[in-house]
Amino acid sequence: MASSKSGTVDQDVMDTVIGFHTANDVWRKLKTTYSTPVATPITTSPSTKDQAEYLTLYRATLNGDSEKAQEIFNNDKDALTAKLNDDNETPLYVAIGTMKNIKFVENLLKEITPESLPISQPGHN
Repeated sequence: MASSKSGTVDQDVMDTVIGFHTANDVWRKLKTTYSTPVATPITTSPSTKDQAEYLTLYRATLNGDSEKAQEIFNNDKDALTAKLNDDNETPLYVAIGTMKNIKFVENLLKEITPESLPISQPGHN
């Protein structure tokens, strides 16, 4: 009878979880080891004026909601460079960080002028 590879675990993965005693512990370890980081979430009480004022924009950016974001940009051009979270990330940085909607990023780049782009993002290379 031929052996089946179905249900097997790669050796690297096995080395990562060896020694854990419960499935819950294994899943937590796998999640922290292999999951893609997301943009830094905003705190429940925004620490800056931009964070409080642009909470709707932050949520739209995290969710890739181009329509809602465009509505905000149409009414407030300063929103393009607003600091949306504790890492002072602009909508562009948050959108790229989520990697959810490339069309959202493309639309955002059409709105941004070269003058509004920072030379470097604080805390990023």
